[in-house]
Amino acid sequence: MTFSAGSRHTARGFTLLELLIVMVIAVAIATVAVPQFSRSIDSVRLHQAARESAALLRLSRNSAIAFSRPVAVEIDAGERQLIVAATGRSYLLPPQVSISFPDDSYSYPDDRRTILFHVDGTSSGGRLSLDTEKRSQHITVDWLTGRVSIE
Repeated sequence: MTFSAGSRHTARGFTLLELLIVMVIAVAIATVAVPQFSRSIDSVRLHQAARESAALLRLSRNSAIAFSRPVAVEIDAGERQLIVAATGRSYLLPPQVSISFPDDSYSYPDDRRTILFHVDGTSSGGRLSLDTEKRSQHITVDWLTGRVSIE
């Protein structure tokens, strides 16, 4: 291709300055968006852990009624898990989620509590809190009805 003195050649593409401006804008957006995304992931993990824990407690209550024998669920805060004593079925919480006992007026030597479901559907009752750095969800087991609820 030959160029004559009167023809103009237009460059195609982006200048270095334009690319740098786009990169600065992208980095600024990422610094705002990534922490928000991280918080929402932690929130989803907490809600999922609460649903899974409540499901295990409900299953234990239903098993006590169906098989006419008490079912105990051991809650181990140190290991961050719930264990059904009779079957060994357990649920291990994600690493970001911990367990505490907010209404615990007794002093226990360790971080274990047990919720017992009786054959008539009642239970020993209890409340546990699943916590992340900024949020928490409470699971309550009503002693009279054995009903498991997430708050």
